[in-house]
Amino acid sequence: MNRLGEAADLNVRAKWQLASAYALSGNLKAGASLIDKVDKSFEEYDPYNITYGSTLRDKCLALEAYALTNNMSAAYPVALDIAETAGKGYMSTSEMAFSAIALDRLHEKFKTD
Repeated sequence: MNRLGEAADLNVRAKWQLASAYALSGNLKAGASLIDKVDKSFEEYDPYNITYGSTLRDKCLALEAYALTNNMSAAYPVALDIAETAGKGYMSTSEMAFSAIALDRLHEKFKTD
């Protein structure tokens, strides 16, 4: 993971996922450090581009990384944006899955037994 994190040509989505991987492996500090370097603007996708990617999916990757690194102050606005987008209507299957995973990561931080 360290070599991947040092790659100069790593795209934004891969950086979000790498930050999550660091957090899942127990290295929250490395994950948070990588998040600090990530571009936090979410660009719109070309509607005619044949891809499963979307702005919503990218926001879900960010939310998951924020939640896993315990950065709740950054996670809340993204979670609200995802929920608002989901409430507007149509979501692809991919967007639905990424939203569920990201929101579950956030929910895990508030579990009570």
